[in-house]
Amino acid sequence: MSLRVAIIGCGLIGHKRLNLLPPGSVMVACDTQLDRCRDARRKSPGCIATDSPEKTVSSRYVDAV
Repeated sequence: MSLRVAIIGCGLIGHKRLNLLPPGSVMVACDTQLDRCRDARRKSPGCIATDSPEKTVSSRYVDAV
């Protein structure tokens, strides 16, 4: 089983982290500007975009944030 990851903050550093993770491993992308989550959703089919850090850390689909 692979690690299911969430990213909080999809700006420059968030994108660098996204590029280091295996494709499809990001389950939740969180940012106050939802359009910044676009790349995470493209690289990880099924990725949920949200602007709520609370929902991100409590997601049952995530092993690590």
